[in-house]
Amino acid sequence: MYSEERIAEIRTVDGIEEVPVHVSKIDGDMLLVSHPIGARGDDVLIELPQETMRGYWRVWVNKSELEGASE
Repeated sequence: MYSEERIAEIRTVDGIEEVPVHVSKIDGDMLLVSHPIGARGDDVLIELPQETMRGYWRVWVNKSELEGASE
């Protein structure tokens, strides 16, 4: 891991996923991601800026985990 990378922990519907990301993708305690690309009930599918440690590029999270989720 490079000095400008950090491990972000993402609370998904299936548990915690860890993803190494460049510090520019972190704002305080939040990981910057694009808009959700799918939805099912209260869960949304997000695409990550980098592959998780387990090899996932997309994960399901509860929309309450997203900033501005009520918009």
